[in-house]
Amino acid sequence: MNVLHIRFGHSLLSVLARATELRKQFFRLLEDRPTGIRIETRTKQPHADLNRHYGANTLRIGAATALVMLASFLLYPEHIPTVGKAVRGPIVIQMEQIPETVQKVMPPAPPRPVVPLAVESDVPDTVTIEPTDLDLDAVPVDLAIAGPTGAGGPLSDEPIDGSELKEDPHVRRWPAALDLPPAIKKAGFIKVRLKLLIDERGFVKEVKFLAGPELARDFAIAQGFDYRFSPVVHEGRVRKVWKEFDLGFGKQK
Repeated sequence: MNVLHIRFGHSLLSVLARATELRKQFFRLLEDRPTGIRIETRTKQPHADLNRHYGANTLRIGAATALVMLASFLLYPEHIPTVGKAVRGPIVIQMEQIPETVQKVMPPAPPRPVVPLAVESDVPDTVTIEPTDLDLDAVPVDLAIAGPTGAGGPLSDEPIDGSELKEDPHVRRWPAALDLPPAIKKAGFIKVRLKLLIDERGFVKEVKFLAGPELARDFAIAQGFDYRFSPVVHEGRVRKVWKEFDLGFGKQK
């Protein structure tokens, strides 16, 4: 048994591990044989006093500790006071220690060149300047959004038809296997055609029954809602799509 078996002792694995451990212990006990070694036990004598030397040992150890501490003070009399009570003197800088410095006056910066601005007096008499008001509202601007195929206007949120896709949506989850209704079992193999509306997340939002026996309509529509598809990307954008699928129920003869 390990720590997990001990921590979760109520689990089935812990019960099995405990049973296995007991079984191994039982077989080990069956294999035990006498070795001929005699085990002796030690007992305390009633008249023995274990605390007899306690006081003497304590006094001896205390005296040795006091001698060591006294010897340390005698050998190093100024070690601790020197470190704890030393006063550092002020730091004095002599004039000879300061390097010689020379102050120089830098010449003024040269004046920047001034470029004269053009004024009306500089304009030749042959030139006529007239104010012009630019009306931005009158400028024709094409507001169409240029998509991958050119200017096609803003993209619509309406579902696209499955025939416009280059490849069919991938099925990510199939419907769960359910027991067929008795009417479908009696009819044998039935094939129906559905039209599914797949949203941006791949869920089926609407199912239309296009073709097939009427007895399988409700069951086929319920199965269609259980499908999950990968999101459909069209022209760089995730779109809704209508897609037709053929489904078969029963055993094909």
